[in-house]
Amino acid sequence: MRKGVIALKSTNSVYDAARLMSDSEVGSVIVIKDNKAVGIVTERDLVRKVIAKKKNPIKTKLNKIMSHPLRVIKIDAPIRDAAIAMRKYNIKKLPVMVKKKIIGMITETDVLRAYPSLVDLLIEEEIIKRYNPNLADLSQYNAEIKK
Repeated sequence: MRKGVIALKSTNSVYDAARLMSDSEVGSVIVIKDNKAVGIVTERDLVRKVIAKKKNPIKTKLNKIMSHPLRVIKIDAPIRDAAIAMRKYNIKKLPVMVKKKIIGMITETDVLRAYPSLVDLLIEEEIIKRYNPNLADLSQYNAEIKK
């Protein structure tokens, strides 16, 4: 988990967010409205919702491109819960809360570092999908698992 997060008001421009993310060397910014975290803008949002659509980053406000509602996790939740939430909501970053305050961010990379065997399980799942395990000859399937 990365401690500390950066935040901007929902009325700030996309340019402001991109500049702050670059200067802070982070991949996301929390969006605030009325002193409450209401969304998140990630590098992915910048690419898909601004650059690819040829929107003006100086004129476009964060509230127009932010991902919301903001999905969060409590500090005492198991990392497994973070992994489940990320998969369920198709997100790569999950703000961590303590008493209604965001104190950090957990990412997919954090989850994979905590559970390196998860990578092996995901590869195995993909192999099973590729080769129907009900086939009489599973030699291809077994050979690939051993790699």
